[in-house]
Amino acid sequence: LFRSFFAAEAAEGRSWPVSIDDAFADIAAVFHWSPAAMDDMTISEILDWRDRAVERWNRMNAAPEKGR
Repeated sequence: LFRSFFAAEAAEGRSWPVSIDDAFADIAAVFHWSPAAMDDMTISEILDWRDRAVERWNRMNAAPEKGR
């Protein structure tokens, strides 16, 4: 069951944290949420928020565009 779930998610281009704790840490680092704020989230919600955290981090820490 998990193998097919992860295969489907990976096919969508999602990057995977090493553990759920790593996903919590990524979300907390970017959005400053406590672990308790994420306790009731589903795995899918946690992974969605982690993707948002990674995207936000990358935008905030991207090299400035040349010519600007």
